[in-house]
Amino acid sequence: MDSIAACVKVLKPGDSLAGLRTLWLHYETIMFPHLHEEEQVGLPLVRAYFTPKEIERMVASFMKEGDPVSIGSLVHVMGHKKDAQQFMKENGIPTFVWHIPGNGFKALRTLYRTKQQVHIDSLLAGEQVKSTTKWLAKENASKAAKIRNKSVSLQCALSPSKRANVLTPRYEVPF
Repeated sequence: MDSIAACVKVLKPGDSLAGLRTLWLHYETIMFPHLHEEEQVGLPLVRAYFTPKEIERMVASFMKEGDPVSIGSLVHVMGHKKDAQQFMKENGIPTFVWHIPGNGFKALRTLYRTKQQVHIDSLLAGEQVKSTTKWLAKENASKAAKIRNKSVSLQCALSPSKRANVLTPRYEVPF
């Protein structure tokens, strides 16, 4: 991550992103196995050895003390509003939490989209875009389709939880 941050820090408008792409592909190569292990090994172990009440305390701690952008990313990758509301229901989170101004689930999802997702969508679209709504995501996908292959643009329009990883070597994404 430090190498990626250093590379991004010195970028200027019009610079090639080839070096950043190389660093990012290396990051993916080492991170994806780790994330897979967390999901396929770690999570089942947690569920096997801890009670739902114990897990609930950890999740509550994260939700209370976690970085707002990180929490927003969690809500964003769940997919649509109905998916987030299903998660809330399953975890005993009252429905009004979706609507709390500033730190409700909807507000945190929007925060993530304006602080992080906008940069991803802008890179794929080849221009500065906004990424706060599903409608804008579809519009951004249309822009990406004009300069990227069809696979990338189709993935842009999908809910994050339904996307394939469009930047792995199996896809040709010219930067």
